[in-house]
Amino acid sequence: MAVPKKRKSKQKSRQGKAGKAPLTILKSTPCPNCGAQTLPHRICGNCGHYNGRVHSLKAIPEEKQA
Repeated sequence: MAVPKKRKSKQKSRQGKAGKAPLTILKSTPCPNCGAQTLPHRICGNCGHYNGRVHSLKAIPEEKQA
């Protein structure tokens, strides 16, 4: 069985692992309420809606918040 002659340092082993990590491209989708680009399965940062409901105080008018 093959045995390495010298120990591989932490830096070298981490560099090898980091070089193989794939880059992921996140696809954005338009918000059905306002049309702004949002990440899937996330609350819209522009209007605060998700799945047809309001989930953020940003979307509620100021007079109704109090």
